Amino acid sequence: MRHAWSRLWWLVPSLLVAACGPSQELEASAEVGERTQSILYPPPVPASGNIVDSTPYLGPVGLNDAVQTQFTTNPQYLSFSFNVAAGARVSLEVTHLGSSMYLDTGLFIHGPKNASGSYGTTVLAQDDDAGYGQLSKVASLTLAQGGEYLAVVSTGTGAGKKFRLALGCLNGACAQEDLFTACDLDVATRIEVCDESVVETQG
Repeated sequence: MRHAWSRLWWLVPSLLVAACGPSQELEASAEVGERTQSILYPPPVPASGNIVDSTPYLGPVGLNDAVQTQFTTNPQYLSFSFNVAAGARVSLEVTHLGSSMYLDTGLFIHGPKNASGSYGTTVLAQDDDAGYGQLSKVASLTLAQGGEYLAVVSTGTGAGKKFRLALGCLNGACAQEDLFTACDLDVATRIEVCDESVVETQG
């Protein structure tokens, strides 16, 4: 009996090693995964204090619309402006449709533009991989102040790859009223009459 216990005693360290081994391997692999996560690549803060000075500005993107372009260098930060009314709730996304495969992006929102034409450097919202794959998405952002904002799309490894940035309105109150003041009254009236007739026809 004593001989049997002696053999079992030597098994105890082996069993402990077997029990602890897998968890240690999982922890090690988790640490490696954390070190290899992608980076947002924020645009550098310019001396001017206006973030647009650190990015090639490629123009506006309309509400419920999208723009498409491509990166040319690594890293790179491309910016687009958009106008909203106070209280607008918007979404911004680098979409799977229109973007190259295996593209990794970052997305930053700045603004609104002040009277001197600066968007400042404060980040209102940012995202790395909330979209498809490693694409970026800000699903919902409420902008209490109306005006012009700046969206910056960045990459660290996407030179030569295309991307499509989409801007959506989520609460039906995004467009500024002054955007409609230049509309020709005769044209607007014809559109309104046409719209009402279609609604009546369709019940």
